[in-house]
Formats: sequence, C-alpha cells, structure tokens
Amino acid sequence: MDNTVGYIAKLRDDLPEQFKDKDNIRIFNEALGRQLDELYKFYYDLNILRSLQTAEGAQLDGIGDIVCLSRAEALIISKMANMLVPMDDAMYRLYLTWKINLNTSNCTYRDVHRALKMFWDKPLYYEEIPEHPATMFFKTHDMSPEEDASVLLLAPKIKAGGVALKIWIIIAANYEVTNYHYGAMSELIEEYYESEE
Repeated sequence: MDNTVGYIAKLRDDLPEQFKDKDNIRIFNEALGRQLDELYKFYYDLNILRSLQTAEGAQLDGIGDIVCLSRAEALIISKMANMLVPMDDAMYRLYLTWKINLNTSNCTYRDVHRALKMFWDKPLYYEEIPEHPATMFFKTHDMSPEEDASVLLLAPKIKAGGVALKIWIIIAANYEVTNYHYGAMSELIEEYYESEE
C-alpha cells in the first residue's frame, strides 16, 4: 500500500475539459488536493505504522497507554516469569497482545488456552475433573527433565475470578509440578510428588 495518491492530478483528470486550464479552478484543485493527500497519509500512517503488528518505539508505547500496560510494567511481568530478556518491541508486542486478550476475554477455556500458548509453544491439553468444580486443568506433554517449564508456570494468566487454574507440568522422570492460581490473586505453590502415571 502506497502512502501517496496524488489527488491534485486526480482532481484535474476528473474535471470536464473546458475547466482544466482555468486558473481559479487549478488553484482550488491544488489546495484541495494537498489537503486530501495529507488526510490520506494520516490515515495510512494510522492504519499501517500505528497498528499493533507494525508499530515501533513510541507508537507501540502509545498502544500500551491505550491497553493500560506500559513497557516498564511488561518488563516487571516478564521478570516475574524469569524471562530475562530485554523489553524490545517484539517482546513488548507479545505482552500487549496478552493484555488485549485479558481486557477483552470472556475467560472461556479457549481464551485461557490461547493466552498460555502465547508463551508456551509446546502441546498443552485442557481437561475437566468433576471432583474439582470451577477449576481449569491444563496438562503438558511428557517432558524431559531438561525442558524448562518456568515460562509456562510464571507466564501471565487469563482466567475468570473465582475459577482455579491448575497447570500440570508432566516430567518424564515420574514427577509432576503443579502450579495453582486461585481467585483474583495469582499465588504460586509448587508441589512435587510421585506421579501415578
């Protein structure tokens, strides 16, 4: 998509032949054409340079202001998840996407799963257990002890208030790590115990 149109030439081409060489009409067309070009460029920049997928630097920070997540707040959340990475535009864009999902989520299991998958690129399975009402269970694949699950355990979560979120990290060495999140607060409790599987 080009950010210039050339409205002055377009306006002149649209005129009937007898008006094309009139000075007053030419001056009017040039003034109107310049304004239309500026208006088109503004909307082009708004659509292309200031969208979540393409914004950079200050424009991305502006999106952060709209969704209520500054770059500094995103850095704090990432440090809580032991993601010791700089909060560059690509990482900040990921956290902004998570925050937008949080702000607009209905907290269905699909919404929760989609938010977790933003930070976890391996299989994750949803399960319901009737003995545990109002609890969402997500389970990983059988992982080797070398695989790092800390990102999944500490990544920001999306869930409804009053609903527990339990994430089971299945370690192939016959141990499980469970991460509990209750109510409106996210409290991390890790338990290690013998797996029955």
